[in-house]
Amino acid sequence: MSKIITVELDLAKNVFQVHGADGAGWTVLRKKTRRAHVLEFFSQLPSYILTILRSNSGKRR
Repeated sequence: MSKIITVELDLAKNVFQVHGADGAGWTVLRKKTRRAHVLEFFSQLPSYILTILRSNSGKRR
């Protein structure tokens, strides 16, 4: 696997989407993780730049 440079975390209530990209911008990681396992998952990754997104799927109008 290529070295992960940036990680995007899409926040939701219970299941988070994680996407990792290498230096060229290619996706090298896609994972769903539960809220309870987020810290454990990120502690296992090498250093990276983190982008946090808020999911709009639960937004009510």
